[in-house]
Amino acid sequence: MLTRLLVVVVTLGVYVSNSPAIAQHRVAGEPEALYFEHCSSCHGRDFQGGSAKSLVNPEWLEDDALGHLTQTISEGLPQAGMPAWKDQLDAQQIRALAILVREAAHFDARDKKQAVEWDASSVFESEAHSFTLEVVGRGDSRLWAVDFLPDGSILSTQHDGKLWRFKNGKRSEIKNIPPSYNYRQGGLLDVMVHPDYEKNGWIYMTLGEKNPEHEAGSTTIVRGKISGERWTNTEYLFRVPEDERDIWSIHWGSRLLYQDGDVYFSYGDGGQKDRAQDTRDHAGKIHRIREDGSTPADNPFVREEGFIGSLKAIIFGEAPTVWSYGHRNPQGLAIHPVSNDIWSVEHGPRGGDELNRISRGTNYGWPAVSHGIGYGGDPVSPFTELPGMEGPKHFWIPSIAPGAADFYTGDKFPYWKNNLFVTGMATEELRRIVVDEGNRVVLEEVVLKDVGRVREVVDGPDGYLYIILNSGSGSLIVRLIPKTR
Repeated sequence: MLTRLLVVVVTLGVYVSNSPAIAQHRVAGEPEALYFEHCSSCHGRDFQGGSAKSLVNPEWLEDDALGHLTQTISEGLPQAGMPAWKDQLDAQQIRALAILVREAAHFDARDKKQAVEWDASSVFESEAHSFTLEVVGRGDSRLWAVDFLPDGSILSTQHDGKLWRFKNGKRSEIKNIPPSYNYRQGGLLDVMVHPDYEKNGWIYMTLGEKNPEHEAGSTTIVRGKISGERWTNTEYLFRVPEDERDIWSIHWGSRLLYQDGDVYFSYGDGGQKDRAQDTRDHAGKIHRIREDGSTPADNPFVREEGFIGSLKAIIFGEAPTVWSYGHRNPQGLAIHPVSNDIWSVEHGPRGGDELNRISRGTNYGWPAVSHGIGYGGDPVSPFTELPGMEGPKHFWIPSIAPGAADFYTGDKFPYWKNNLFVTGMATEELRRIVVDEGNRVVLEEVVLKDVGRVREVVDGPDGYLYIILNSGSGSLIVRLIPKTR
């Protein structure tokens, strides 16, 4: 096993320096240095083996592989001549090496894959259903989100600041939408049609709003209406103070969710991780407001009444819209169709993407706990769990980059009923997850892979499942169509 471990790390070293596909995701750091110092003499500087076997092995991508790798590195394999490293390396270093091995297997598989060429006649197989893909809309650049109007048309945000409507194979632009700050991960993000749209006409969006003083911004929530092909009646429902508009380029969130007259939305930590643990700060949180932008009185961090409450707010600040905290960059929110619980997916650092069940006032740990490591290999935290912090129901190592999630409630795919679907942007996947009554993940399946960067997944009102595929040449809105086996 030591031999196999050393080989994987060496191979990864070659990837870091020579593979453009991996270089954009990987930053050389402590795990690589540890590998070259302790492992490369046996496993080779090319990761393909030497006196020990290659570490580039699909076996290390299995669900239980991380624990097995960690234990093997720690305890060694005396029968194979592999020493126990627990006396020379600390627990964080050993875990970093184990993550490195899984990354090596993942990136090797990714470098060998070929994009799947498909058209309307291509049939995709999963455990429960076969299906085809039907293109229902196209974007000029990166489409970010979709939602549906009662007349069957589709609204879709384009990251660079356009809102499109697709109907009967035609595309039209909705003019006069609020301006958005298009910078790195910030821009025009989510869109949500009010469930009672036919009565009130409200449409909600999240967008980046610029700090007027410098190149930074924040996530803002607006709502408005559409009259003809124009956006009207703009209302700003959530805006942080200007001195908090300091997200530089990453971790803006954001996703919208409506439940019982409330609007939930996610707000990333802005790349400033310590903010996620401060309940007086808006960053690194999931928020809850009323549909008109007011703050529910039963939110967990609403200001105390009276003079003392006012004094605390003046001295310490306040963020009464906070519903849960300790989040890094949540970009998926979904309601379980049976329990009505809210579930979220969020991006971890280098490994440690999370699936969480969201509850009132709960601390989800970031950055005090994490299953991942920093991009440079440095530890984020020595802990994967701590008292008073809620752990994920599921996590991914290596990262899949979960961009969206939704539960399927339609009748077109009966064996998928009430299953959760999660996008993997980095891995170009759509995953199906089964959650049991005890909120445990009991099954995970990749139902679609290598057809593009899967940004969005939505349970359509017509019983179909919809996704957004991003590529360098634009974006596609795609509908999954069941195929009889």
